[in-house]
Amino acid sequence: MKSFLWIGIIIGIFQISIVCADELRRLRSVDGGEVIARVWKVQEGVVYLERKDGKHFQTPIDQFANKDRQYLLSLDLRFQQSLDRAKAHFQKARQSVQPADESQRRDL
Repeated sequence: MKSFLWIGIIIGIFQISIVCADELRRLRSVDGGEVIARVWKVQEGVVYLERKDGKHFQTPIDQFANKDRQYLLSLDLRFQQSLDRAKAHFQKARQSVQPADESQRRDL
């Protein structure tokens, strides 16, 4: 059952990436420049783009402004997997902490 869930999640992420890759987006750099391009993929900190004129190029993700970098990181499957693992770890740790009962609380 878990394998079907993971397959569904992976397919969903893949479909989102395809949808995002079809649209032109205005991306801004840290130095104020901008480019209007399609995002083909984001992998290991590198963004693969196609400009409106059809030219393909790649650039490091740290060249983009913070808002655009956050968007681009959301397309990076490796980043998403790390984020999902961190969220799961946090939830597990949070559930393991038991609230103190009335006898254990001290009035300050």
